[in-house]
Amino acid sequence: MVKAFVVASAMALVTLAGCASEPEKPGTPTPAAEALGARHQVILLDQRGHGESDKPRVPEAYGERMVTDVVELLDHLHLDRAHLGGYSMGSAMTRVLMARVPGRFITAHLGGGGVEETDEALKAEAEARDPVGTDPEEGEILAAFAEAQEDMPQPDTEVQGAIAAAWESWWPQPIDLTAIDFPVQAVNGEFDFPYSKTARMERELADFENVILPKRTHLTSIVEPLYIERLVAFVDGHDAD
Repeated sequence: MVKAFVVASAMALVTLAGCASEPEKPGTPTPAAEALGARHQVILLDQRGHGESDKPRVPEAYGERMVTDVVELLDHLHLDRAHLGGYSMGSAMTRVLMARVPGRFITAHLGGGGVEETDEALKAEAEARDPVGTDPEEGEILAAFAEAQEDMPQPDTEVQGAIAAAWESWWPQPIDLTAIDFPVQAVNGEFDFPYSKTARMERELADFENVILPKRTHLTSIVEPLYIERLVAFVDGHDAD
């Protein structure tokens, strides 16, 4: 069983968290979910292996089954279409859903993620554009996060191992970006390989917004106020699509 929490009511938006990401308590909305909840029915999905959803300890329970969980959730909630997006692993899940069930999307949001180049020459060009550095606030941000997690149960290492093993054999999944006809947004930190993740998207998607957060890394982008600002503007701007 997978568990989902609804934050507010209006047009639907489904969010998918990153691997090993746990709320401070069940159903706790993130700052982004709270901001989006002002105008949308925000659905926070505890993906299998996380939160209050089932936590199988075998790799075959993950990968492809995580994709069908999202589709089954949309069907259960009688949602023909929704804004779909996530961060890190949630971004990767969104990318797979874009290829598998494009008709279920109003928009797609890929936070801390994107689509890699398949051509080696283009891959090298994109990598050469990626800035090198680190967020000067990263240590402070990670320390605050660790403090907030002190009283929470420790992640089950066997479950995390099963998820990692499943993704190692299952990823990456193919996608034809030229077939995508809905708006797509990617948000990545300046020091999180933003061009490696988005150069192909810039070239092949018909409607694409690329946001790069100055000085942020994969671990610190999620706390950046500009992230929430641009995500909310993107979703609000396409509600009528």
